[in-house]
Amino acid sequence: MPVPPDRAWALFAEVADWSRWDWLGSADSGWVGDAGWVAGNVVRNGHRPFTFDCTVVRVDAPKELAWRGRGMGTSGVHVFRFLPHPDGCRVESDEVFDGFLVPVMRPLVRWYWRRHLRSFRRWCALHG
Repeated sequence: MPVPPDRAWALFAEVADWSRWDWLGSADSGWVGDAGWVAGNVVRNGHRPFTFDCTVVRVDAPKELAWRGRGMGTSGVHVFRFLPHPDGCRVESDEVFDGFLVPVMRPLVRWYWRRHLRSFRRWCALHG
């Protein structure tokens, strides 16, 4: 990302803006119940009918966050890391998931997160 890690975190942490930088994949994203990156809070990610309510399990702002979610025959944990990089920030996105639909979902999940992070990079460039 063309911004330092703390700025990338600040931009990513604004869930209300997700649909502005990723209208396809995050159109229906938002907090379910209490808002904020606190363990136990629930963030909805996705675009209907493919939304996932994910429980925040770990936050070490501005370095890392993790959530656990399930849906469409899968369940998993997703971790985002915001790491220093000579050009600004490297965002790592790791997901471990299982379930009977994983073989079918894996290519779609890879495509989605790659697209999501590219959209976020453009957002960072505009709002850094």
